[in-house]
Amino acid sequence: MQTLTLPELKIDSEAYDLAMIARIQPFLGLDNQAAFSEALPGDEHRWSWREYLYSYFVYRDRQFMAHALRCYGPIEHWLIDVEAARQWNEDKHLGGLLEALSFPEAVALLYGAAKISRLKPTSVHWDHSSRTLTVRADDKRFATIRPLAATPVSDVDFARGRSTLSGLAKDGSFEEDLRRRLAKWPGAQWAKTVRMEIHPLSRLVAHFPFRQDWVQAAKFLITKAGVVHPTHANAQALVCAVFDAPDWDRLCGAMGRNKESGVRPVVVCTLKEDGIRQSYSLHPDFGSAVAMWIDSANALTSESNRYFVRFDSDGDGHSLFLAHGHPGDFPNFQETYEHSYRQVHLQEIGLAIPRPKALAHVLKSGFYPSSAHVGSQLRELFLNFPPVRPRGPYALPHSRAVPTGSSLH
Repeated sequence: MQTLTLPELKIDSEAYDLAMIARIQPFLGLDNQAAFSEALPGDEHRWSWREYLYSYFVYRDRQFMAHALRCYGPIEHWLIDVEAARQWNEDKHLGGLLEALSFPEAVALLYGAAKISRLKPTSVHWDHSSRTLTVRADDKRFATIRPLAATPVSDVDFARGRSTLSGLAKDGSFEEDLRRRLAKWPGAQWAKTVRMEIHPLSRLVAHFPFRQDWVQAAKFLITKAGVVHPTHANAQALVCAVFDAPDWDRLCGAMGRNKESGVRPVVVCTLKEDGIRQSYSLHPDFGSAVAMWIDSANALTSESNRYFVRFDSDGDGHSLFLAHGHPGDFPNFQETYEHSYRQVHLQEIGLAIPRPKALAHVLKSGFYPSSAHVGSQLRELFLNFPPVRPRGPYALPHSRAVPTGSSLH
């Protein structure tokens, strides 16, 4: 049985930075705390160690790994599909799909968020055979929790997908490198001429979260520190230091999949002209999802040639999407989500981290899917809320969420 530690993880706090400095000091030779945030001497981009480190190892990846490494026992991936985010909130960026690393965490997320939103669940159903929890409110489906079942992919497509997105050029030719790789896929002739867009400052550190890309990033950082030929072992050790993993095997184990895979589950999502989610498929990582994304993009571009591809790798995670229109019409991701249409997204699912008090309450009550009494326990938990109507938007953790729309079920 999986157990979890309860203290809240405060990524990017001052205390977090101090702990990070202590761990990476042996590899990068930082003289003092101030050196972490100061521009590196002679660096053409005037970047600091902090900027380089947190661009190669982005916030959401560090958040996920910190959380995963605190889980003892096999990590399970549970999907939270929140209908309420679509029904009661006009912001379609707010989470429709979230991932939890255990069943208690998924339950605690909904429990805590419903309390904050002053929502009154009216029915709770647990299907033991499919291990699916359905919570309803006001005769509408509020949310479901079920095991995250990924779309199968062949070994050939996985290897090809990984080679398409891993090790992309960092010398300023990122877009052309990505274009060339995408165009090699069957039917992807659109990639030869489609507009590619990435923020100029992101080209140096643009990447997808594969372990081999982290190792290459670590070698780059060690080279910046004056080591001419860093070893693979030293680079792996620096990656472990960044994520506060005791060793490489433990880091790989926390990721829960084969040694060549990425970090978190991802979704391929197609939006129709009215911005409503038409379909989606779930995948263990980016490498497994490329074939589906290409097929969906091929179907979309057969209708028009006015499309562009945008890549983003920032604190919220990694995204690649094709959208109808001209990139200059949409200065950022938010405006593209809101105003563009006919889109195919490839992005990570937001990680659900419940409030510590809610998780403590759920763990104390012993909510586990193998329990014979889990159904009655869940009904008692959700149906004992004060009789208060919803007020204000539904409260979910901040994340770049999957584009939402009407129910698919």
